[in-house]
Amino acid sequence: MLHGIFSVPIVVQKVKEHEKIKSYLVENTRPDFEESGHNTSTCMMYTDLWGQGKKVDWPFLHNYYVPQVQQLMEETKFDMRVPWRYNINSWYNWTKYAGWQELHDHVVGPISYAWCGVHYVVFDKEKHEPTRFWNPNADQIQAHWPSNQVKDNPPYCQDTYYSPEVNEGDIVWFPPWLKHQALQQMTDSPRLTVAINLTLVDHPLVNFNE
Repeated sequence: MLHGIFSVPIVVQKVKEHEKIKSYLVENTRPDFEESGHNTSTCMMYTDLWGQGKKVDWPFLHNYYVPQVQQLMEETKFDMRVPWRYNINSWYNWTKYAGWQELHDHVVGPISYAWCGVHYVVFDKEKHEPTRFWNPNADQIQAHWPSNQVKDNPPYCQDTYYSPEVNEGDIVWFPPWLKHQALQQMTDSPRLTVAINLTLVDHPLVNFNE
C-alpha cells in the first residue's frame, strides 16, 4: 500500500465578514483599469504592498478577520489556554488580463509568521485561477523521475504542485515557507485578493494586537 507522509497543512475557510470586506475594498481601492490598472513594474498588479496604491484602513478591516484567526487556531489545535498574542499584516492585490505574481514564500525574520492567508475577495472560478502551491520537494521529485517523458511517469511523480478549489469569500491559510504563485490571468475580469501574514506568539516581544 502506498503511504503519503509529512503532509503540508493548509486550511480553507469561509470568511464570515466577506461582504463587508469586499464592499469596503471595491469602493476604496479599485484601480482605473482604463488606464494601466497596475502599479508594479513586473507582476502587472495594483497593490498597496510597497506603500503605494490607494490607502486602506487596515486596522479597521483586521477586526473582520479576527473570527477567522480564532477558527484557524482551533482547527490547527492551538492550546487556547495559552495567552497567545497575534498580529495581522495585510495588503490587497488587483489583477486584470496578464496580471500575475512570481513564485515566492513569506519567510522573514527576526519574528517568523505562523500562517499566511489569501482571501479571494473578487473571484470568479469560471474566469480566475486560485493560488498555485508548490511541493517543497518538487525539485527533488523531478530530479528523480524515472523517465524524461512526463506522461510515462507514475502518479506519485506528478505530486509537484496543488491548487485548492476555492470560491469567492474563501480564505486559504498556509505555512509561510510554502512557495506559491498567482498564475498569469487570461481574462480582463478583475480579480482581487487580500494577502495576510499572521504572527502568533506566546510572549510580548512587540506591540501585538490583543
